[in-house]
Amino acid sequence: MYSEDFRNAVFAVSKENGFNKRITKIDFTSSSSCKITVVSNQGFTNWSFHVSFDVVNNYTISSENTDSLLPEAFAQSIKNKLVNRDMEIASTSSMYVPVARIHQEEMICPKCKQQIYDPTTEYCFNCGVRL
Repeated sequence: MYSEDFRNAVFAVSKENGFNKRITKIDFTSSSSCKITVVSNQGFTNWSFHVSFDVVNNYTISSENTDSLLPEAFAQSIKNKLVNRDMEIASTSSMYVPVARIHQEEMICPKCKQQIYDPTTEYCFNCGVRL
């Protein structure tokens, strides 16, 4: 994942799905994580949550308000944007690179050298190259 793609996904999601009414501040803490400050349902207080993504678009959340569903919905929306972007890049790529097999069930992407866990996948989830 590239930091620009992550930032674009965060900003896009923050403007849709009703998130724009609750989000008051976005702080990027690294190239793939951010702290989101939101206004409470009543509008009297603010609270925040932190979302961090890894290279295969899995995320972890820490939140000051463990009862709220907003952090999970926000993180899932970001993940959907990133996965859709990856699939779009992969579908428009004309580059075809054969997969290097380590063992019968394990594969490594020849471009980014990341392990491919699903032997039926057509594209590397890390770099988007067609396998």
